[in-house]
Amino acid sequence: MDLAHRLADGAFRFRPHRFSNSPEEQKTMGKAHRPLLGKEQSLLNALREAEERYREWSGEIRALKAMRRSDDQLRRDCDTLLGHLQQARLCLSHFGNASRDGVDAIASGVGFDFSKLQSVLRRATYIAKVGSEDPLSQDGQRLRMKPSKRRGRKLNIGRNYVELIPLEEFAKVLKSFWVRETDQSFSFEAQLATWRRPIDREPTSAAARLLYDAGRILEPRLEVGHIEHVMRNIKHNPAFRTELLVDVFVD
Repeated sequence: MDLAHRLADGAFRFRPHRFSNSPEEQKTMGKAHRPLLGKEQSLLNALREAEERYREWSGEIRALKAMRRSDDQLRRDCDTLLGHLQQARLCLSHFGNASRDGVDAIASGVGFDFSKLQSVLRRATYIAKVGSEDPLSQDGQRLRMKPSKRRGRKLNIGRNYVELIPLEEFAKVLKSFWVRETDQSFSFEAQLATWRRPIDREPTSAAARLLYDAGRILEPRLEVGHIEHVMRNIKHNPAFRTELLVDVFVD
């Protein structure tokens, strides 16, 4: 409950143009309206639900990354095998009648012959070819397994390698709570904080301050820019995620 009270105490609209020193000055002067004070138990319940959602999707991402690494290895191995099988089939195509008869004689002891050998290699080549390709989606299109990158960083990864998808799911739970319990919008606002060292931005909207303070408990590397990204994304995509399998931004 102490944690919930601390977060509720810090969730207010900060007005840097009037209280330039810090948000603490605004609280000290009694000018900070904190809509979550008195609702700490409800906030604590929401935080527990949000944390569960965060950890669930962190685990989903780890599992999907492991699966995709396995898929990548399968494609590389099948591609190597495909080259060997194609060479073997090319080699067999150069066998003359005498050599083919010789293979038939050698293989007869195990119920095999030259024609069956060719058939097995054809089927093995097909299997290796399919294994070397990207898998098909339900509509028959190839899934693009290698994600696009921006400045060398994957699209679901923020600065300092912070994973943004679990944070988005975390934020969706807190947004639902916020809308239900307050009369304020769940919006992002921030101002340059000159009192910080190094100088950084300070969240100024109450919702952004709550999400930033709560998020840093789970992810200490969290920055204000991550909160801005997450709040913008869930504004346009408010629904909870249900699966990641075809999410090309996870690698």
